[in-house]
Amino acid sequence: MIATASPVRLEECPELALLQSYLLGRLPDDDFESVDSHVSSCDSCSAAIRHCPPELDELTSQLRRIPSETDFGDYELILRLGRGGMGHVYRARHRKLGQDFALKVIHPDLQNDPHFAARFEREIQSLGKVNSPHVVQPMYAGEWQGKSFVVMELIDVFGDN
Repeated sequence: MIATASPVRLEECPELALLQSYLLGRLPDDDFESVDSHVSSCDSCSAAIRHCPPELDELTSQLRRIPSETDFGDYELILRLGRGGMGHVYRARHRKLGQDFALKVIHPDLQNDPHFAARFEREIQSLGKVNSPHVVQPMYAGEWQGKSFVVMELIDVFGDN
């Protein structure tokens, strides 16, 4: 029997080394999700990440790799902005409009799971019902080559244009 490490369970703020591994993308998916969930709800850890050493910041920006397949129907995937439990979010450029959007694609492994596919659809429907300056606005939702996706306004928090 092969022993596997159990996922990190965070009851308090993670140590700096774990935050650095998180920033560098060196955590297993389960650990990444735990740290990501904690960081998104912890002002102290969020601040620590915002003020990370310059060498980590440079590495982090390099880790935001361009996806291997950039063609996504009417969109060109420019940069992966993030990942989560449901899928990936990309900066995507509409080929005809020349405008950038955020494009969220359900993870391929979850696409065929009825529970997760329904959850993704509910998320899309919920986005469509909310009209608030504090929530990104959905622009379009659809399916391309069997992949469910939603196109949303792009909020450029880093000033990258």
